[in-house]
Amino acid sequence: MITIENGYRISIMLTEACNLRCSHCYMSANAKGKTLSKEEIDNMIDNLPINCLRISITGGEPYMCKDKLYYILKKIKQKFAGKMPEVRVETNGMFFYHDDNMVIKEIENLINMGVTTLRLSDDEFHQQGGLDIQKLRNIEKVVKENNLNIVVSTLFQDKAVAFGRAKALNNEKLDKKTCLNRKESLIIPYFYTTINGDVSTCAWKCAPALGNCFKNSWEEIVDNLNSPLQTAIINSDILEVANIVSKGDKKKFEYLKSIIETKGQCMACKEMFKGVYE
Repeated sequence: MITIENGYRISIMLTEACNLRCSHCYMSANAKGKTLSKEEIDNMIDNLPINCLRISITGGEPYMCKDKLYYILKKIKQKFAGKMPEVRVETNGMFFYHDDNMVIKEIENLINMGVTTLRLSDDEFHQQGGLDIQKLRNIEKVVKENNLNIVVSTLFQDKAVAFGRAKALNNEKLDKKTCLNRKESLIIPYFYTTINGDVSTCAWKCAPALGNCFKNSWEEIVDNLNSPLQTAIINSDILEVANIVSKGDKKKFEYLKSIIETKGQCMACKEMFKGVYE
């Protein structure tokens, strides 16, 4: 039986809005996306189980709603006082990377609000989308030179999965992706929320939701992990997912199996389920 007895990790989408237009974006994000309200943030954070190991704040671009970013970080610090999880902010850095003093000031703000990790994206997709890569790379340099107590984690991508805007990429830029879930996810689940509160174990929000954190209790959401379909998903057993979805239809199963083999597991799930951002 899958539980969160050993803890869990969660990625919270704060906003769909973004100031870049990256060609690989699975959300096809732009400046007009929806943002969580303070009431929704209160609802979400107040109801999170206390044994959280990691909270990632994502977008879109969280700094598109800086006031809400600060609000949710302070809310997390208040909620988990005495037993803080790792807190990550995933950002393109454009709102504060213009000079060293801005970087220092903002990083110190984040540290004071309980942030332990800053996750940046350093790749051609973001550069083509409008990011100044040299200024981005300077963030980590400034952090190290000033001994700021935060981890800077950099994600590099040279390929993308064909969701959202990435569907228009040339074939050599498309990734035959395997499921991001791992065996350890059975012991410490990783949840992803959408802007509407749906909770999934799929980073692309492609698989069916476990429930909605504004409507369902976390007991209900976690319990749904134990359905055969959701267990197969979190176990990254996409062949078994195809078997369940096929419902005994051998022709359909063989078709889905061929997609797994030729295009990858993520594209198979895309075929089986209508993704939120598709």
